Amino acid sequence: MDYIITHCAPTSIQNPLDLREVNARESYLPNKFTDFPDEIKTRSRFRLWFLGRYHGNATLENQFLILPMWRAGWNF
Repeated sequence: MDYIITHCAPTSIQNPLDLREVNARESYLPNKFTDFPDEIKTRSRFRLWFLGRYHGNATLENQFLILPMWRAGWNF
């Protein structure tokens, strides 16, 4: 698999990081929406994983990309 796109990061990626630096408005606790991606992470091989929840611009562990918040008027 080349790419995975999810809203939340896997628990194993989210927990060790202080994601408050990326988005200070929200705390990030493990839940079913981070535990399930953790299962996907352990069962699959992938090149890049895109994360939408955190609204920043960062790369984690060279495979997990935090995407910026979409803005009206952006053209792709």
